[in-house]
Order: sequence, then structure tokens, then C-alpha cells
Amino acid sequence: GGGDDTLGQGTADGGTEAPLYPQRGPILNAVQIDDAVYTIGIGAHRYQDGTWTNLDKEYTTVKYGYGIYGRQHNDIYAVGDNMVLHYDGRSWQWVNSGLQETLYSVFVEENGDVIAVGEGPVIVQFDGLEWTKRQMPYYAYALTDVTGIGTTIFAVGDNGMVAIRKADHWYITQLAEGDLMGLWAFDEEHVYAVTNIPNMIYVYDGHRWDKQTIEGPQLPSMASVWGTSLSNLFILDSNGTLARFDGRSWSEEQRIIFAAMTTVCGTGTEVLTAGGYGSILYHR
Repeated sequence: GGGDDTLGQGTADGGTEAPLYPQRGPILNAVQIDDAVYTIGIGAHRYQDGTWTNLDKEYTTVKYGYGIYGRQHNDIYAVGDNMVLHYDGRSWQWVNSGLQETLYSVFVEENGDVIAVGEGPVIVQFDGLEWTKRQMPYYAYALTDVTGIGTTIFAVGDNGMVAIRKADHWYITQLAEGDLMGLWAFDEEHVYAVTNIPNMIYVYDGHRWDKQTIEGPQLPSMASVWGTSLSNLFILDSNGTLARFDGRSWSEEQRIIFAAMTTVCGTGTEVLTAGGYGSILYHR
């Protein structure tokens, strides 16, 4: 083994060189659908029952996918730079020529409506018939993540920007000086937003956002948050540190690869962190 993340194997007569990491390309986002995890980056993959399946996104486009979401294995959306894709369980198709927007995150509501957020800032929505763009105030910044509970939608982004939709009306506010990087919602009274401020997160209780400091693990710039319950919550830092909250305190999970990571997700029995080189770490 040596540099360039490769392994060599051979004899005195010659040998071969193989990449240390599986060649999935960088993984930028992941979503849990039923008992599987779907990832997006240059490519798209499904992890289920210990097996990775290539979903052949590259046949449609090699543009980076920044966000992915779906409620069924045959109804999945992925977004990126001038890119909106739909996966029907067999292949990927372009949607509306990508809307000519840079989109970072996408969410599918229970009624099937699709909401995506990104640069501009921009919020776009698909009601099954047409895409529409929401007018944003002049002081708004780019939105990087979006999620929802019931009919309430939450979006966060640069410079502490928060957008909440209730009763089809968007409320825009600036929450923090730093950037809000990721969201996870358990219910409308427990919504978590991670930041690039060291060890600082925000928790929404249904009425207001409460600033909290994580004690224990060192999290200088958090990238993603995911969980299965209020006592099984995970936060991933961009340096690869994974912190877990058990309902009482935070602790750092053991890891073996010290590389940059971008997203955390899971199947319910396993937790996966993913990032550069297409690298994956598994936690049971």
C-alpha cells in the first residue's frame, strides 16, 4: 500500500494496482426509503441488505447530484446544478430541463408535491402538473437543505437563513450568523438544524428556535444530521467525526477512515456516513 489511495498486488513477474476506495465517486447526499439507503453524487446507488446496487445515473448525466429524496423506491427525485431528475425504479429522466437553477436539496411531501431549494435563493415546487418558483425577499440567502413534517416545510441555508411554510405561506427569518447546513425533523416540535459554527446546533420546539451547544465530541463544522428517534440522533462533521445523542448525552462514534464526509443516513439497523472517494463507513 502507498500513496494515491491504491493497493498493489503481484509477484516478481508483475502485478496490478487497485483503488483503495470503491469507485462510486463522491457521495454528497443520502436518503432512507423503507429499509434501503439511496445516495447521490456523480452517480446514484442503493444500499440494501448489505448490497450496493448502481442505479446507472451516469447514463443520463454525470452532473453532480446535491440532493435526493423519495417516499417510494420507484418515485425518487435528485437535484443539482441546472438539474432535476426523476427515478422510476428502472431509469432516470430529466424533469423540466432542470429549471435552470442550482438546487441543493429536495423533499417530497406526503401528497406527492415536490419542493426543492437552492441558490438565488430559490424555492421551487411541483404539484404534479407544473413547477412554480416562490418569490423570495431581497435579504434572503441561498437555501441548502429542506425537509418537512405533515404540511409544515422547513428550509435552512447560508447566513442563518430559515424558511418555514405553514398553511401555504412562507415565513423567512435569519437565525444565526453562521451557515445552517442540514436538517432532521422528528415531529413539528423537534426539528434539528446543524451549523458550521463549532458544536452549535438549533432545535425548533414548534414555536421558536433554541440554540444548544454539544458537549463532548469536537464538531468544528457540521455537515449532516439524521436519526431514528429523539434518543438515537447522529450528527456528522465535515471532517468525518460522527457524534451520537442517546437522549442524555453526546458521544463520539469510533471510526477507521479519517476522511472528509458529507452525509449521514441509515436503514434503521445500520448507520452510514458517506463522502469523498465514494467512501462509506458503517455503524451498527
